Amino acid sequence: MDGRLCHCARAVCDTHIMQLGSTTRRSSLVRLCAALTISAAACQEPAKSPPIPPSAPAGSLALLNEETFDEVWTIIRDTHPDPSINQGEWNDARLQFRQRARNSRSGEELRGVIEDMLQTLAESHFAIIPHEVSGTAELTGGWSGLTLQVLGRDAVATRVDPRGPASRAGVKLGWILAASEGDPLSTVIDPFAEPRTSLERLSRERAVDGFIAGRPGMTPRFTFVDSSGSNHDVDVTLEDPPGESVTFGNLPPFPAELDSRWLTNEEIASLGLDPARTGRVGYLRFSMWMPVLSARID
Repeated sequence: MDGRLCHCARAVCDTHIMQLGSTTRRSSLVRLCAALTISAAACQEPAKSPPIPPSAPAGSLALLNEETFDEVWTIIRDTHPDPSINQGEWNDARLQFRQRARNSRSGEELRGVIEDMLQTLAESHFAIIPHEVSGTAELTGGWSGLTLQVLGRDAVATRVDPRGPASRAGVKLGWILAASEGDPLSTVIDPFAEPRTSLERLSRERAVDGFIAGRPGMTPRFTFVDSSGSNHDVDVTLEDPPGESVTFGNLPPFPAELDSRWLTNEEIASLGLDPARTGRVGYLRFSMWMPVLSARID
């Protein structure tokens, strides 16, 4: 499997090198990243691993599966902020799922086994982003003003910012994205299993964002389907994003926006309320809860 493991917190890695304190781990077989909160306890000498069954012959798919699985398991063991993970249950999880991982016949099947193992941690902030949809860092930063939410196997336009280029290009709420530059959306959606956690759902939606991403000034062509089933080819010239560009683990950069104000009497009345009775009504909108916005939200 060629994938990346994401955990929300604070660490940095690149494609083949993960740095943990003063320790550098290298893997030529997998592309795995961990953004893990590092505590003093987590940086202590790692616990001994349980015995490993004999590996398959070198070069086989079974060997690749084993080494990929072991790499994920070891990253979590060595960097998890809870030192108790080094005792008992995480070793049991390795023994429970390793044979299934070894027998996996595809990267997608192996990802499913590893995700099952991650579920035993009972934590929300773990997810695997398939490498084939993880995006290219050099082709990001442009803003379309378009928010896509994955519903079932469709990416639906749930917000079209009136200030943004997608709105000026004619994209409407409720349109379904079918393709970008002629490439079908299914190439992004299909590698993901149905999300079981909020981070898995976010990972899939950020992969869709990466699918329509580009640098400011680029003009990709998107194909949308409206509620009547008609296709619309739309050229959207990407712009510099409003707000601040932030990153979250190994997800593509995205703008963090905040808007707050008091509603006017006319806006309050449009909600069916009497401004004389309600008094002031505050409005607060932020694109995502991120530390860069927390002081302003406070």
